Amino acid sequence: MRDEPGWITFSIDGKYAYPSTGEVIDVASRATLTTLTDEAGRPVMSEKMVPIDFKEGMPIRTGDQFGLGRVVKAGAAKPNPAR
Repeated sequence: MRDEPGWITFSIDGKYAYPSTGEVIDVASRATLTTLTDEAGRPVMSEKMVPIDFKEGMPIRTGDQFGLGRVVKAGAAKPNPAR
């Protein structure tokens, strides 16, 4: 990682981790898949991330910044918060 992260956000399906240091990490393999950059190719770091899934250009579900675990039934359209 570029630095020690102060925050980690997870994708809605839990497959990817987004540390505040700007990497995109595959959770299963713990491999860094890419790093975030701006339009000029400069490294981007932020704790302000909220995952949003889109379908045909419309938002269909959102995650949250707390990376709470989710339970999804096979074929279900929306995840249910694990409690």
